[in-house]
Amino acid sequence: MPELSLKAIEQLLDKKLEPIESTVTKTAVLVANLVEDVREIRTDLKAVRQTVDRHTGSLDAIAKSVKDWNQEMTLMRGRMERYEAALKMIGQKLNLDLTPLLRP
Repeated sequence: MPELSLKAIEQLLDKKLEPIESTVTKTAVLVANLVEDVREIRTDLKAVRQTVDRHTGSLDAIAKSVKDWNQEMTLMRGRMERYEAALKMIGQKLNLDLTPLLRP
């Protein structure tokens, strides 16, 4: 059996470790790229959150405007019904046919 010198053992180990070192280097590059991608995703997500917050505020304002408009229309509908009833009563007392002027 041939005797192995320390130098021969080191050379054998170097040959065995070269692929491992290459793999470690590639993995380190991949991890660095992944970290950068995660940072970009965080930045993009923050921008999306801000946009959603702005849109939510706008939608809330629109919803409030629609609600206020609906309330106003309800009040106006009641007023119109009262005006119509008053006009009908005035028309009856004056013997005027106001049917064509009033809604059916």
